[in-house]
Amino acid sequence: MEEFRMAYRQRRSHSNGSGRTRVRRIAVLVVLALTAISGSALLAGAAVPTFPDNILIFPNRDFISVQGFMDHAGQTATIEITRAGKVVGSAQGVISGGDVAFEINHPGGVCWGNGTALQVTPDIVAGDTATIKFGGTASGDTTVQAAEATSVSYDGLNTVVVKGPATVGAGIDPTNIEQRTVNPDLVATIGKRDVRAVPGPPVTAPKSGPAGSYTSDLALNADGTFTATYVFDSQSVAATVANGGGERVLTWQQLDPAGNRQGVTIAEKGQLGGPGFGGCPTGPAQQIPPTPRSVSVVRPASDKTTMQVNWASVTAQPGADPVDGYSVELIAATSTAAGQQQRGIRTPVGVTKASFTGLDATETYAVEVRSTAGAHMSDPGVSSPPPDLGPPTKPVASPAGGANNTSAVAAPSGVTLTSNGQIYYTTDSSSPVNGDMPSDTAKLYADPIPVTGPTEIRAVALDQAGNISPEFQGFYKVPDAAAPPPAPSTAPDAPAKPTGTGGAHKATLQWTAGPASITDYRVFAYNAAGTRVSTTASKTSSATVIGLNAGDSYTFTVEASNDGATTWSAESLPSDPIRATDSVSITKVTWKVGDFRVTGAGSDATTPAGTVTLHNAATGAAIGPDTTVTAAAAPATGTTFDIRLKTGTGTTAATKPAKVYVTSSLGGRSPDVVVP
Repeated sequence: MEEFRMAYRQRRSHSNGSGRTRVRRIAVLVVLALTAISGSALLAGAAVPTFPDNILIFPNRDFISVQGFMDHAGQTATIEITRAGKVVGSAQGVISGGDVAFEINHPGGVCWGNGTALQVTPDIVAGDTATIKFGGTASGDTTVQAAEATSVSYDGLNTVVVKGPATVGAGIDPTNIEQRTVNPDLVATIGKRDVRAVPGPPVTAPKSGPAGSYTSDLALNADGTFTATYVFDSQSVAATVANGGGERVLTWQQLDPAGNRQGVTIAEKGQLGGPGFGGCPTGPAQQIPPTPRSVSVVRPASDKTTMQVNWASVTAQPGADPVDGYSVELIAATSTAAGQQQRGIRTPVGVTKASFTGLDATETYAVEVRSTAGAHMSDPGVSSPPPDLGPPTKPVASPAGGANNTSAVAAPSGVTLTSNGQIYYTTDSSSPVNGDMPSDTAKLYADPIPVTGPTEIRAVALDQAGNISPEFQGFYKVPDAAAPPPAPSTAPDAPAKPTGTGGAHKATLQWTAGPASITDYRVFAYNAAGTRVSTTASKTSSATVIGLNAGDSYTFTVEASNDGATTWSAESLPSDPIRATDSVSITKVTWKVGDFRVTGAGSDATTPAGTVTLHNAATGAAIGPDTTVTAAAAPATGTTFDIRLKTGTGTTAATKPAKVYVTSSLGGRSPDVVVP
């Protein structure tokens, strides 16, 4: 796992015999969204997170590793997996502030469903979108790509061929793909635990073990597949690669100027999905159908040989087999030598009531309703008689409605009905009762009734003896979208002073939320001269301001509106100064006694003469003097640095640190990197 967790922070290379070097781009998977793919707008406000923020997605194992997001340390993040616009999996985790923020569906991490109501381990597939959110605001998303290894062939000698589909999304470079085969047994033979192939002509890996090296290439075929070919110096190594498993395919959406792969899917041949450790919710295929809700029984006093059972419909967890019907059972309380008498009815999924006749008028029956999904059946929903509160009262609606008063109702909030009995209603102008029973068109009330157009609601309340309340009748419509919201009498008070932290060309702000009437906020950024340089809109009490100059300090104020961004409050008190930073990364570390070398890249130009400092990650102490950065060679942008502490140069490192990081004179800090 560490190979992939570190992957997005490094670029790897190997050389052929002539000394030419090909970059081996290593994988990362980010939970982020391209703002547009093939011209189609995706999630508004989301984008591929910039290094070091990232999310690695392993779809075969339904596993996600959230990387970075250190400027949100201590905050709770929500990860959502979306398919065709519907959330099929979600989980929450607290950002650790380290390289690995948190993981989902992996030992040491959290389960899918942690902190959310969606208790299912999603079966992540190509085309799914993974989104990371803070306080309901998306901070990035990515789309799982359709590339994986599906076959491995071996000629019995020295050649291994790996094939599979290699389809990436529109607008993505088709060469953003790498195939690897990972097997720890290779360390003893070729000196490393994996072999790799990337698009282009054959390249020979440098020899690093007793069994020699190998040559590899990856061809992208016209039919949307790839062919990775390996020719090994050793027949035994070829057999290990062919028969040991561990085939991976890495695809990514973007490559940043520092060589970091952003938006990467890591497909692992032969790995199984489902719960990653004990106690996590089952996958969709193993989900038990949901228990029917609000089971109600009407058995009128006028005819105790009849009974009507009603319940509210339910929906299966996303990805699970859909609910296809219901099973209703009556179980007599009287027990005989043969057991308790039982009667049952099966209904299709669209029917949420069942009628029984010919019952024993003197018998008491328990009622159990279960939903079915294929061969699976839910736990029972059981009817519980409500307490005796007297005759059922006429349902009361909110908003009120009425024959001469058509109320406007937003569909998500709907119409709420209350009574001391079980409420049955219709929305097709038909009567909710037929004699002393609910009518065939009546529905058992369980949730607010949505209103998507002109709607007449008729409702009554019943008790288990069949007593019926007076009828409620109300008329509703959706709000007029063209009508402006009513203007408040006064603008809201100024929000509280914001606080925040600086990041790579950005600042993350938070403030105390105002009253529930607040509809909008906007954040102003001021430079050191007091000039307003940007405005950022937000619907919540937090915002991320981007596009800031690295090394500069800014103050921020907040305004609030309670009328849809028409009238604004006064500005809040300014925040304390917050410094934006650059981004800096380590791309390679080598250690030999008397020769310690660290190279990397930064995001900003050398203005006026930027420097980086190497640190021991365990102590934070600087290792050697500051090193001046240089401009990256075109077409790359930003800077590069080369720190070398070598005997005879006046600077050296006496002992090898376990991990190192670098800081820049513009405030950036790289993630910790292991010294090999």
